[in-house]
Amino acid sequence: MISENNDRDRILYDMLKAYRNAIFSQYDTYYENKELYQLAVHKPLNETDFLEVIGDEHRYAEYGHKFLGFLQLFQSDRKTETRASRYRKLTEQIEIHLHDLIISKLKDAYDDKWWYDGVPLDVRVDAAKRHEESDGAIPKENSIYLIHMMKIIIANWNLFDQQLDPLNQGKRAFMSSFKKLNDLRNRLSHPVRISAEPASDADEVILSDWNERLTSSN
Repeated sequence: MISENNDRDRILYDMLKAYRNAIFSQYDTYYENKELYQLAVHKPLNETDFLEVIGDEHRYAEYGHKFLGFLQLFQSDRKTETRASRYRKLTEQIEIHLHDLIISKLKDAYDDKWWYDGVPLDVRVDAAKRHEESDGAIPKENSIYLIHMMKIIIANWNLFDQQLDPLNQGKRAFMSSFKKLNDLRNRLSHPVRISAEPASDADEVILSDWNERLTSSN
């Protein structure tokens, strides 16, 4: 159990249990006490942090986000000033913006056939696998990883080059830049890696470059 000396954790733990028991009838299915304990101790602030504590994307997609929202209500004063935390949030925003841009461009170009005409087969297969493993809880288009986005962009280069390659450096330079972004995203998502390779000024340059591309008009 949580130490009686740690009142903040104990109170948050009790509130998480009360929330679970009030919302869900078979409440042990929706995170056991030991999992709620870990959430109370680690107090995740976003999806990435949450999945570091309870790494089950299927359950997160179904109802884990509800628990995250509940946690966020009681952490509005929590400080997130570390460089790694700031960069992680920026990376998440870039990934979401890229995903939205890709889906929008493909739907405009291919209408109802955008999934088949715009998304490479290997990406569709991987996304469909995660969709089926979640029993349909995670839509196929939300099962596209960041590195898959690069494959989609390259396969539809004429739809994206004007905005995402403004200096006309070509596909090779674009892929190199994208892989740096993906590596940074992976490093920021793993505490062991980021402790060994701390966030740096070079990482900020990567994020600034991508933010500029995504906020520019095409």
